[in-house]
Amino acid sequence: DFCAHSMARASGLSSAEVAALRLYTGPAFAPMNGALRNKDVSQWATTIACCYSGVLKLSFLSKAARVYRGVREVRERERGLVHDSACAWHRHGPR
Repeated sequence: DFCAHSMARASGLSSAEVAALRLYTGPAFAPMNGALRNKDVSQWATTIACCYSGVLKLSFLSKAARVYRGVREVRERERGLVHDSACAWHRHGPR
């Protein structure tokens, strides 16, 4: 029972927020992201709103920290690879 999880209880998540977050962590993330990208959230509006409020509530349980997006790109740059406009990774500099 995810509603009984200590973090769900500590943050005061509703059962709807727990259900929405569980949906998003499974295969439902694809149509939800698609709806957000296409700016047509009509079918997912309530679920997306519950995810938003659930994440907001959970955020109050953690300390502020720097978050990196695109970690793969950082790792590739560290290995001396760069990304070109054709979406291909290649070595930067002389070979």
